Formats: sequence, C-alpha cells, structure tokens
Amino acid sequence: MSGPMLTATEMYTVLNTRVREAGGVQKLATRTGLNMHTLANAVNGHKGLGKSVPLALGFRPVTVTMYQPIDPVPARTDEQP
Repeated sequence: MSGPMLTATEMYTVLNTRVREAGGVQKLATRTGLNMHTLANAVNGHKGLGKSVPLALGFRPVTVTMYQPIDPVPARTDEQP
C-alpha cells in the first residue's frame, strides 16, 4: 500500500473527477462493476461513500473519513493459467 491518506472530502473529489472522466455515473458504474444506484447515492451524498465505492476506485477505507490508495489487482489475461 502506498500513497498519502485522503480525507472524505478529497475522496469525493476523486469520485467526481472519475465520474466526469467516464462520461457519467452509469458509464463509471459499468466500468467499475458497481451498482449504478450505489454509485449515484455516493455521488449525490445521500448514503456516504461506504466501503465498495472507494475500493472500486482503488482506495482502501482506513477509517470512516480516511482513505489510502491501493495497488490495483492486475487484470487476468488469456495467457495466465
């Protein structure tokens, strides 16, 4: 695990940036494998970030308001057994 810890406010900034880069909540949900309603609730601030949203974005929840970047799991290829 590497990188500085982010506050919840910084994590929301990361989330909103990823939504903007993906072209919307639905596209980011599809790309990350999250339920669209879960992601929309996090974006709108209705339910907080929870655990699944930061993990899908590559961050480990350390406490309720602190998040730490994690190394992404390498994608499996056809060449791997």
